[in-house]
Amino acid sequence: MNIGRVLIIVVLVAISLYAEELKITLSKASIYESEPLIATLSFRSDSKNLAQRVEKAQFRAKDFEIKKIDENLTEIQKGVFSYTSHYLLYPKKIGTLTIPPQSIKIYRVDKSSYLSLPKSYSTPKLNIEVKSLPQDIEFVGDIQLFSSIDKQKASSNEPITLTLKIEGVGNLNDIEPICPKIKGVTTLCSSIKTDLKLLPNGEYGGSWIEHISFVSQDSFKIAPIELKYLNSSTSTIEILSTKAYSISIDNPIQKERLFTLLIGIIIGVVSAILFKFLKFKRDKLDITKRVKRAKSDKELYSLLLPFSNHKEISIWIERLEANIYKNANNRIDRGEIISMIETIYQNFDNIADKKG
Repeated sequence: MNIGRVLIIVVLVAISLYAEELKITLSKASIYESEPLIATLSFRSDSKNLAQRVEKAQFRAKDFEIKKIDENLTEIQKGVFSYTSHYLLYPKKIGTLTIPPQSIKIYRVDKSSYLSLPKSYSTPKLNIEVKSLPQDIEFVGDIQLFSSIDKQKASSNEPITLTLKIEGVGNLNDIEPICPKIKGVTTLCSSIKTDLKLLPNGEYGGSWIEHISFVSQDSFKIAPIELKYLNSSTSTIEILSTKAYSISIDNPIQKERLFTLLIGIIIGVVSAILFKFLKFKRDKLDITKRVKRAKSDKELYSLLLPFSNHKEISIWIERLEANIYKNANNRIDRGEIISMIETIYQNFDNIADKKG
């Protein structure tokens, strides 16, 4: 190799080291509709010709929604700098879309006129293919779905909180609140919290979090929650699913009510037998006196349960039940109840006498 050829190589290397060029790079060569794209502009000044001022043009691309993520202008030494900016692009349509040339101006002092003159640098035009999503698919990316619950045992009307978390890259901002409905359970959904940023691998992603509270008086189940999406890495449709949760609710009121109903049924059966074979024995049962002396709605409720198959008495049972379990304030007319009970006894005696 002769000396001339060596000198040429050295010169070319030196030129390449100090060549000033505004560059643009894209995070992907093709994307799906709704999928975010990262565009990066970068420039490094020539150390031989010091810059006085940098004028940055606004990023333009009419086929995309654009959001600047960050911008970094670093002076390496006086007049020598590097410039990098990142932009988040969302395609407005499908097909072949164009990103036009982007530009920057560098102002330097002209040695002959001593004036500060600009020099423009531009990127080449870029085309990117935007593909349509499969039918019924709204989310595209590469993600994971997690769920957790604060407790699986609670008291009546105590909130149970389910947390959903999605991590990865993709159009996380497009995921709507997930608010499952469960029969007999009140569902309260919080606003979505997202933490999205430019990741070290050059993609845009992070986390999506939702808190869902459930309030119930009875035990219930939370069915698995599914998220259907297009995996951008494999171009396949996938379904992510949480696990199911069984929630146990300790409801002393409900237990007491069931116990009272059970006692009432037993009393009803026993009373029916006594009514049939002992013709009520009104002098021994003396139900009317017990109705008069009942000290609470609950005691009266228990006395009337054996008569629940009688329409007139069942109306008073329902009112008592509302007072006891729903904090209602229904007026209870004991005189009318006693009158109804006496009528029932009288009717039964009449039927028994005829059969006898």
